[in-house]
Amino acid sequence: VGELVYKGKNVSLGYAECKEDLSKPDENKGMLITGDMAKRDDDGYYYIVGRKKRFIKIFGNRVNLDETERLLKNIVSDCACVGDDDQMNIFICDKSRIDEVRSFISSKIGLHHSAFSVRFIDVIPKNTSGKTIYSSLIA
Repeated sequence: VGELVYKGKNVSLGYAECKEDLSKPDENKGMLITGDMAKRDDDGYYYIVGRKKRFIKIFGNRVNLDETERLLKNIVSDCACVGDDDQMNIFICDKSRIDEVRSFISSKIGLHHSAFSVRFIDVIPKNTSGKTIYSSLIA
């Protein structure tokens, strides 16, 4: 797994914010750093597995928040993970499963219970296209 970087003639030259910017040379040099984390299979196909900004480091272990959510969706239908280095917060919409989620994450990811919290929330905040609004959970 690594950051996906695309190179090609169809990458934009850059962004213009004023008329003078239109005379600038190719700032991107045909390369787009996507911010997506991807893996490549044996056939050469790429699969997006998360966003670069959705990784944290807890007690020296790199944790992919998107992958953690995918694991959790095997046992709870609606969840969201946010955090920063040394603390992850897991939000679920089923209060009766807090202990189960805590044990599951501890065993699957190998994190000590003190490295994360599992919190009940009535509804995971989502935008009109159905994507989780993580900034609302951080606040």
